[in-house]
Amino acid sequence: MEHTTKELINNAIVIAKFMGWQDKPHQTMSPDKSTNFSNEYMRFESPDGNTSLSYYHDDFLSIPQLDFTSCWGALMPVVEKIESIMSDGVNWDYCVTIERDFCVISHKGESPIVEVQGEEESKIQVVYDAIIQFIAFYNAA
Repeated sequence: MEHTTKELINNAIVIAKFMGWQDKPHQTMSPDKSTNFSNEYMRFESPDGNTSLSYYHDDFLSIPQLDFTSCWGALMPVVEKIESIMSDGVNWDYCVTIERDFCVISHKGESPIVEVQGEEESKIQVVYDAIIQFIAFYNAA
């Protein structure tokens, strides 16, 4: 599925928040105090508070830690987090299956929650689309 730049930015923010990153608005004024850039300049802080990523909204997708559409190093920790969710504190709830051109996320022992197949898309794009759908499901539950 093709995504607009706005969708990519919004999806990256959704994934980052799912991963525990905190979106911290940053008030920035122009030197002459005539323009407030607070809607354009943002900061994400890692769950442990040790890493802070600052960005202008339009440059959000250039941050390697948040490049979920083309960097396995950014996307695989999301897969691992999904697979580590335990509602009862003992048993893992979800399983992510990645094949050549499809990705399935299912509740263990039940039918798939998300199933994405994309013959024309790259493997990382299929996994990315499945993760976006799963997070929407998870956040709604």
